[in-house]
Amino acid sequence: MFRNKAHHEASNQAAFFLLFGLALSLVLLSGVLWLSVGSGMGANKILETGGSDLTRLLPPGWAAVAGSEVSFDDPVRPALVFAARHGQAGSLELAVWDRKAGDYRLAAQVDSRLTSQVELEVAELGQGAEQALLATAPLANLNAKGIFFAVRNGDRLEIARMKTGTGQVLPAFFIDGSIPNGDSRVAFYDVTGDGFDEVVVTRRSFGGAGPEASWGRSADVFEWSGGLFVYDQEMSWALTKSAEVFPEPADQE
Repeated sequence: MFRNKAHHEASNQAAFFLLFGLALSLVLLSGVLWLSVGSGMGANKILETGGSDLTRLLPPGWAAVAGSEVSFDDPVRPALVFAARHGQAGSLELAVWDRKAGDYRLAAQVDSRLTSQVELEVAELGQGAEQALLATAPLANLNAKGIFFAVRNGDRLEIARMKTGTGQVLPAFFIDGSIPNGDSRVAFYDVTGDGFDEVVVTRRSFGGAGPEASWGRSADVFEWSGGLFVYDQEMSWALTKSAEVFPEPADQE
């Protein structure tokens, strides 16, 4: 009987510790979920109110461009970007969620003239699926749009850079539409076959004079690598040659 009693008591103790462990796990799990998801519920609620309420975060005289706000997919520290303007001046604003204050606060500002009819979306770049802001807006005096990228670095918002075919490192800025003596078209698709989209800029230009005048075509491929867009010489050459071998129909010229 002693053995049975001891065995029964041991079973009760084991059951107690098992239940205690389960309860503790549930408490810890609830805390983690509150920090990662629950802390962003207020952010989502404010985000749903639209751009007009975001003006309260800006200095006097500035206004948020309605409908321009987009959010980064960050469950730990929600953040959003929206366009703002003050007269002819414009900017992109990065606001991060302050859990203690229960509200957004401005963290960074990027000067930009592309805010009158700006379109913003969050895209994932490269194998690391790095989130970047894709901004598009009409260009003054041109039948074209300007396209550039910005990346979040903590509480900062930085314009993404590009490395050209000559090795220069410049702000990554692309034109989609009509340009003097031709046009420039920007597309996003997987050229290299690695499962991730590249930026493909196809240009068409008219040069020469008289009977020698003709259309020339070229293609530039930029791949996201090492935190910037890098010119891919091999793919650019291949697409350029493809355009020469398979030109567009004459009625599109």
